[in-house]
Amino acid sequence: MAKKPARSPHLFRVFKSTDRQSLIVRYPYQDDSDLEYGYAEAAKRLAASFQGQPIDDTILLPFMYLWRHAVELSLKQQIKLAARLRRANGEEDESLDPDKLRGWLNRTHSMRELATSLAAHFAELDLPKMPQETNRTLSWLIDADPNGQTFRYAGGLPDTQDFIDFPALNKCLEDTYNMVSAGIDVLWAYSEAQQDFLAERREFEAEMRADFEAEMRAEYGSEFGGYADY
Repeated sequence: MAKKPARSPHLFRVFKSTDRQSLIVRYPYQDDSDLEYGYAEAAKRLAASFQGQPIDDTILLPFMYLWRHAVELSLKQQIKLAARLRRANGEEDESLDPDKLRGWLNRTHSMRELATSLAAHFAELDLPKMPQETNRTLSWLIDADPNGQTFRYAGGLPDTQDFIDFPALNKCLEDTYNMVSAGIDVLWAYSEAQQDFLAERREFEAEMRADFEAEMRAEYGSEFGGYADY
């Protein structure tokens, strides 16, 4: 049976753009790293609309949710890559299994668990820790919204009224996101070095195998059947 052609949501098809000035594009193959960037970009644009007027109070929780979700997605992307790098190193820990890891990442929204997991991966790969200041702000964000629900729905925060320096808060969250998300660059640099190392190891092993076979043939002649027999 032929596969049914993919079809965009009706809502998007109703508003098909005919003018480049009004155009916005949804690409079909966006992954979570693209969405992470999108949430961070949306938070920046929302913050740029702040004018110090009473109506600005309405953007606070949506703004917080955008930054929090961007950080969550960054942690998850880094955990997936770090686990892959550890598997490439030959580690066989059950927690590194791709299917189990994917299932856990799909289920959890606990940034405490995610941050702890990523820190453990970095330690196993002998990579540097996040700066103390970043960890401090990240812990504040975790305490405020541990499971991704506090900023998403009403009623999750204490029954208090808070008077917040928004520009200072925004800078702190943006700086924290930038430092957290920089971990992916560290992991990609590790990946490149790992690939070079593995290529060199394969070349070395091939040379050792060739030398061994040459020695065996020199000693046993046609009786030596090749390295694959040993």
